Amino acid sequence: MIVEETPGHPWLHVLMYGLATGVAVGRVTGENHFPSDALVGSVIGYTVGGYVYHHHSAYYEPKTKSIRIEPLYNPATASYGISVSVRP
Repeated sequence: MIVEETPGHPWLHVLMYGLATGVAVGRVTGENHFPSDALVGSVIGYTVGGYVYHHHSAYYEPKTKSIRIEPLYNPATASYGISVSVRP
């Protein structure tokens, strides 16, 4: 997840993913793993790494917007309404 820690450095990202791809290809061509092993291992590694980074990094800020919709009731006027709040 070094890519997540270094935004704005596309060549470093290409280098890191290229290195990971090269290791996987080398393991398959060296007959140490089947292609399915390399594919499943990379998917599991990417998923677990992303989960750990997004849940434990002090630098991570969610990029999704939060929308909250709540019902309202005012007993003084006996009126109903809806409250909508958006966090960009």
